[in-house]
Amino acid sequence: MLPLSLTCSMIRSGRLSRSAVLLLSLMCYQMHFSCNYCVITENLEASDRRQKLSRNKAGAKATCHSSILVSAEDIEVVVDKEVISKYKRKPTSPPSDEDTVESWRLRLAMHRKNISPELENEGETVTTEPVVVNHFDLQQFPPRRIMHRKTSAEIAEEELQKSLNFGCPCDPSNNSHRPQREGTRFAYLVSVHNYRTAQDATYLYRAIRDTGHPGAAPIILIHIDKKFAWQEFQQTSLYHQTAVINCTCSSITHVASIYDSEWAQWSMNYPTHWAMRLLITDARFAGKWDVFINISGDSMPTLTQRALSDLFHPVHGPLRNINFVTSSACETGLVPTSVYDFPGFWHKRKHYMSNRRQGPTISYVDYIIDDGRTLVEGEKVKNITIYFGSQWMSLQQDFVEYVVKSLDRKDSFPSQLKKWLQDTGKLMTDETFIPTIVMNVYPYNQTVPKVYGNGSLVNLPSIHAVRFERMDEQSPSAFGFYPIKQRYEVSSSSIADHPKAWGPYFLGVYDLSDIKHSGALFVRKVSVFVDPNIVNMLPVESLDILPDIEWSHIKISEIPDWELELEKIRAEIGK
Repeated sequence: MLPLSLTCSMIRSGRLSRSAVLLLSLMCYQMHFSCNYCVITENLEASDRRQKLSRNKAGAKATCHSSILVSAEDIEVVVDKEVISKYKRKPTSPPSDEDTVESWRLRLAMHRKNISPELENEGETVTTEPVVVNHFDLQQFPPRRIMHRKTSAEIAEEELQKSLNFGCPCDPSNNSHRPQREGTRFAYLVSVHNYRTAQDATYLYRAIRDTGHPGAAPIILIHIDKKFAWQEFQQTSLYHQTAVINCTCSSITHVASIYDSEWAQWSMNYPTHWAMRLLITDARFAGKWDVFINISGDSMPTLTQRALSDLFHPVHGPLRNINFVTSSACETGLVPTSVYDFPGFWHKRKHYMSNRRQGPTISYVDYIIDDGRTLVEGEKVKNITIYFGSQWMSLQQDFVEYVVKSLDRKDSFPSQLKKWLQDTGKLMTDETFIPTIVMNVYPYNQTVPKVYGNGSLVNLPSIHAVRFERMDEQSPSAFGFYPIKQRYEVSSSSIADHPKAWGPYFLGVYDLSDIKHSGALFVRKVSVFVDPNIVNMLPVESLDILPDIEWSHIKISEIPDWELELEKIRAEIGK
């Protein structure tokens, strides 16, 4: 431990380098001074400066007065002369020789929350008496925060503790529950595949578990990927909300871990098909919902469930009877993209069209329902067009029922399409299976969004995308779009997984302007481990409330690693 002394005049004269000032400031705090604002000063004569510093190294005395401000609360070192002069204080007297012990610790009796308002007035001085503390009496001092950068494990633990403290707004004792009215009945599938998405899904779950309308209790099916061990899931705040305190509000919540989904493979479809089957065939859910929405755990709705319920209302909602199967990253916006829309050299077209001229030919049998009877309409042979969309969709109940019942018959169009996709080893089928069905089967091809020339929805022109996400920005798009905006990178101290080169990329508050003007109802990916601000801002009653925050040409610094910086400074001084 190194007791240090330094004159105010030396600091103000600028003779010390910034590195030396920083080192002395950090060492002052390193010696366990518990004062919130610690100042190093002592009157030294220029002629014997080296001699006094040498005696200090031997452990004679150390004082903590006023000139350099080190804030333990803000982890802030202020070295600017003008700022220092604004907060100058009258130096306290050093301890007498009789009170000297092996090493002195002085504590200013002033906690940050109790700082005298006089400090805010320039030119005012505050005198405080030092408290002498025994060198070995360290347990009464706060831990040294200035020297330690949090690890990803510590950040994860802090977030877990914070999320575990969430209250339950639907508790009957809570009087904040608002009056309700009828609305859309949503059925959600929330997909979780690791610890991070489970923690983020807690915020999503809190946002969707109550529509605010009686008779419109949402159904929430949560699928935990088999790769994420159930024992680990039990350590998350999502498990705490759904199982421990059972804060389901008005929702019907069901959690299961069944499938191991492998990226780009057919297994990516399994959780969606599992949820659709439950909603149609399970008595707990059948007939109790209007719109099926599958969503990733690291997503958030932009609008409250009350506002969404009004938009999708089956009688008067502008989004009623529409099947949405795309996101903002899709080349043709709200309408699925035909494989023929891509240039001949584009990887998606080459992968799905072996001869590059036509899609697959599928033989299937159509069935019709007449007075409750299932009748065979006849066998058909059709050359179909493959369509690309998104694996995240908003589907009407009648279409979901058609898909589920058709997959029970091997000769149906969905079953034959599934067989072709599997037999030919096609990738990205979670983005093509449902969009191809809805675009090739009447009458469901009449339920896709109707759009204007600028891509906006005819029924609600403020909407250009139902889901906002950023993808495929690593190179120019198939349609000649050159992405130029910055995007969020994952910090080395974050537990968030790094996105693949093509995305989807994490979103934050700098994307709010684009989100707002897209009219999107959901956003992905967002995480409290990347930018918690956007997670805490959503959802809102109206997108007009969101601020127009957009990207500017700036570079954001990394979180300082003071332990590493101090080692560098010591090495530099020791040369």
